[in-house]
Amino acid sequence: MVVTGLLAIKIKFSNHLQRGLGVLVFTALLGGCQSAAIPPYEVLAASINDGEQVAASQLRTAFIERSDASTELTKIIELERQALALMVDQPLRLGAIGNAILESNYASLTGHLALQRFYTHLESTESAAVHEDWLAQLQALIETSDGSVTDPYRVYSAAEAEAYLLSRDLELIGSMYHTRETHPFVLLTSSRTLNEGERNKVDPARLKSLYFDLSDAFRAAKSELADSSRDREFAPIDLITYLGSKGDTAAQAFIGTYMASENRTDDAIDWLKAANQRGNLIANLMLARAYWSKAQSAEGNEREEFREKMLDEYTHAIALGSDEAMFALGSIYLSGEFGDDNKASGVALLEQASAINNVSASLLLAHMHYRGEIVDKDIDRAEQFFHVAAEDGGRRSRMQYARFLYDPRNDRTFNSNAYDWLLELAENDDPEAMLLLGNLNAKGVGVEQNFRRALSWFKSAVSTSENSPNIVNEVAWTLTVTNLPKLRSASYALKIMDRMMNADGEARTNPAYLDTWAAAHAANGKFSDAVTLQKEAIAAATELQQDGDLEELNRHLKLFSEQGTITDPVP
Repeated sequence: MVVTGLLAIKIKFSNHLQRGLGVLVFTALLGGCQSAAIPPYEVLAASINDGEQVAASQLRTAFIERSDASTELTKIIELERQALALMVDQPLRLGAIGNAILESNYASLTGHLALQRFYTHLESTESAAVHEDWLAQLQALIETSDGSVTDPYRVYSAAEAEAYLLSRDLELIGSMYHTRETHPFVLLTSSRTLNEGERNKVDPARLKSLYFDLSDAFRAAKSELADSSRDREFAPIDLITYLGSKGDTAAQAFIGTYMASENRTDDAIDWLKAANQRGNLIANLMLARAYWSKAQSAEGNEREEFREKMLDEYTHAIALGSDEAMFALGSIYLSGEFGDDNKASGVALLEQASAINNVSASLLLAHMHYRGEIVDKDIDRAEQFFHVAAEDGGRRSRMQYARFLYDPRNDRTFNSNAYDWLLELAENDDPEAMLLLGNLNAKGVGVEQNFRRALSWFKSAVSTSENSPNIVNEVAWTLTVTNLPKLRSASYALKIMDRMMNADGEARTNPAYLDTWAAAHAANGKFSDAVTLQKEAIAAATELQQDGDLEELNRHLKLFSEQGTITDPVP
């Protein structure tokens, strides 16, 4: 396969690197130079042999600071790969390999996992316990992060990531590198849970996505691969390109996905097929999308061919338990692309995905039942799906659930869970959550009515997002026109609108914002200014052809001309 375009990067490798770039990806460690407080690796290893306690964090740092660390890692990297291949099905063969790994690096998670599995299989409880203790320490080091895209687990390599997953009874079934400004080299993994007590069997209904930070590995590679003759700095894409050419499926998945984003679909398919053929679920999903993209632009038999390929890929992913595939194919069926008869299949796939916590599927089903689209209108079912989505902890799903409960047309009780979720979001400076908390306190929904607390939430929303015209406008409108006298604060509303409208030229031409600004002037007795601004609002709406708003804007103009103010049942 020929690498072209941005990815066609010539990289000079030393003979050592050509023998094993995988070592580079394995050798990046947790921290720079060794602290003077950490004894040399040989001293710590001897202490362990003498039965003394040694912290896993110190041992790992000390190992990589050894003068022969690169040589030792070169020696054990193949052993670790062999151990990973034997880990699930052939535990009796792990003894010799595990001992060989730990003889070189007693801080290897893979080595301890191999011997823990070996001794457990032999029912040698005492020996297994030693390695279980080390596994717990090494797992704890990794789990100081949460494995999310914003806080990925920090590991040395893709091999260690796979060993970690196995140590948590997770089987790796897909991976793809990512590059981010905060974490230059990240590995996304997709795994499924191995049933307890039956590690050769899997539960296809439980897939897990985890991110692993390989930034230290990238920095190590960068220091080795730097080439002064290059016209730009060595970047993560350079390393990923090399790994992809050597058959690394995570790199191939990245390259294919990148090419698809550049509308180079044929090249993308080649790379994704290479990774998919070796069982990479993430490449499988990306390949299905690429085939669907090709089908959309093709005609006749070619279109049908790509549609069938797309179906095959999504069907395979669904068989592995991919909720993402269930949602994607379900959405395609619901679009009517495969006829109305398949829309019921689309609903079934969304329900299947929702049952295994796919938030997008739950939210789509909630809106479908709320509006009565494709399925019968059912507010109770809508609430069930909104709640399922909200339980995952995501901001979007929790805000939608809260708004659904707050809407008086739905006749729902605003429960304590929804209120607590809004409080959590507000504590993280979410202005929309603050707005809704202000509304709830103002009307006494879900909590005792409290105008002082409501006003405090409204002001917090503004102070958190002073540069957000939508937030400022909503607060100003509410505090200007509310029919709740104790909540009204026209002077504050005018203050925040003056500040925003005088600082934001784009907001200054928005008819809705001008309408609010005019209303705030009128509420403060400045009727002449209100009339002038309202005429600007009407002119802006006319220019933007917002004919549907003109009647109300003109009604407000007449009211201000007669020195009247607006009162409305908000929030």
